[in-house]
Amino acid sequence: MILDKVIGNINDLPSLYWKKIEVVELTWEEMGKRRLRKQTGAGREVGIVRTQEEPFRDGDIVYSDEDTLIVLQLQETAVLVVQPQDMKEMGTVCYHLGNRHCPVAVMGEIVVCPHDQTLTPMLDRLGVKYYHDKRRLAQDELVGASHHSHD
Repeated sequence: MILDKVIGNINDLPSLYWKKIEVVELTWEEMGKRRLRKQTGAGREVGIVRTQEEPFRDGDIVYSDEDTLIVLQLQETAVLVVQPQDMKEMGTVCYHLGNRHCPVAVMGEIVVCPHDQTLTPMLDRLGVKYYHDKRRLAQDELVGASHHSHD
């Protein structure tokens, strides 16, 4: 089954208790991909094609019939939560993370980025406070999530 349309978002709708909901779990990276081959929680094979410009969102409905909805669910991922002490440290942290092409989400006074084992030694060298956590990272929260090269 090929699913190529977002019909709506389950978070924007009233309760659909009479419908069976099949969930397709996606990583934050998969939410931005154009083509995916996945399996629903019920074991149904699906091909998912993103035709719109913006990435998928947690709760997007990609299929609906009288009895069933197929809904995309954003998985939690391991992250580093960096706690800069001031704006200078915030700038330094963001500079170094950006230099490594690491997508970041600036949320108030913290910086959240997907866990990468090479980042902790760098953060230790910078003397910045951070901790490990699990969170759902939406594509629209991340800056620098696209890939490019300097070639």
